Amino acid sequence: MRFLASLGMTTSKKTLLITLDFPPLTGGVAEYYLNRVKKMDSDEIVILAPVVIPAKAGIQELFSGSRVMARDDIKIYRRKFLLAWIYPHWLPIIKHIYYIAKKENITELWAGQVLPVGTAVWLVSKILRLPYKITCHGNDLLRAKTHPRKFKLAKRILKDARTVEANTVFTKNILIDDFKVPAEKIEIIYPENTLRREMVDEKKVGELRQKYNLSNKKVLLTVARLVESKGIDTILKIMPRLWQEISNLVYVIVGDGSQFPELLRMSSELLRIPPPNPLLIKEGSFPVILPFIRGGGPMEHRTGGVIFVGSVPHEELINYYALANAFILTPHKTGVDTESFGTVYLEAAEFGLPIIAGDVGGAREALVNYSKAIFVDSENEEEIAKEIKRVISS
Repeated sequence: MRFLASLGMTTSKKTLLITLDFPPLTGGVAEYYLNRVKKMDSDEIVILAPVVIPAKAGIQELFSGSRVMARDDIKIYRRKFLLAWIYPHWLPIIKHIYYIAKKENITELWAGQVLPVGTAVWLVSKILRLPYKITCHGNDLLRAKTHPRKFKLAKRILKDARTVEANTVFTKNILIDDFKVPAEKIEIIYPENTLRREMVDEKKVGELRQKYNLSNKKVLLTVARLVESKGIDTILKIMPRLWQEISNLVYVIVGDGSQFPELLRMSSELLRIPPPNPLLIKEGSFPVILPFIRGGGPMEHRTGGVIFVGSVPHEELINYYALANAFILTPHKTGVDTESFGTVYLEAAEFGLPIIAGDVGGAREALVNYSKAIFVDSENEEEIAKEIKRVISS
């Protein structure tokens, strides 16, 4: 493509990706699109993503040129996707897609989510007579199913798409069974793990171990958004019984999200210490380290605790995996925000960690060939506690 452009010839295909999730936002979906785009020629792709305001988004700002794009030759437009004073709030997306598509001579639209992005793409495709494809991640489909009007609209958008992509077989089955998308129209493109064990910085690992006082400690690690669906609350509830037998167990949680104040409150109660005021915990105040305070009660000799690290740049996660003795993520079974794949499972597997995974969504698909994967009932506290004790003590 670059060779043709150098000769003054136009390319035959130019795609506009419109997505709600793209770095500096963190999470599996944002990484999924970043990795997809990095493999494309700069003449083939343009990106439209929301303006990120950390204070409102509830995340840490991780923006840097190398982090967000890893290349400076791909054009990315940042625009406001939602406006509170109009309804529907996502109407501005239509305008942004229309003008960028005209300006950049776009030949194909690519919707990163069925709703609301898919709706805007569908409408613009009718106006400009452009084909479009949609990538589905499972949760977007499950959310659409909960509302009859949105469910009907999503089915229409998927029906008119030239191609429908699914991130897993789990998602593909939802498309076929619930949205009646023909199997031959669906292409599966799995998330990829880009972290490698050889990328670990042993000096930084040592610094983290010292910073968090993890010498001679057993580290149980979770990497996830701090939202209710991830099941972190369940892990916290069972920690006291584990501390009775594994006194030096530390639960390290990497990530940020809307449930952070509640998880912080729970942790403080379990550790029998006064909770920090969540209103005083501002952007960039991580980490929050909650150790046991010695003295009184059956836990007076415990040395473990809970550490909330906050969000970290994706490439820095390697050093946290290198700290861990085991990884755990047990998303709740109910709700519409299940773990449709879980790239973090692949990352933990890269480091050879025992992985305790909730048997929901696409977890088995992600870990199908991994011998150290342990699948548990995400709602069974006794089973989860038993497996944590077993892998940490081994």
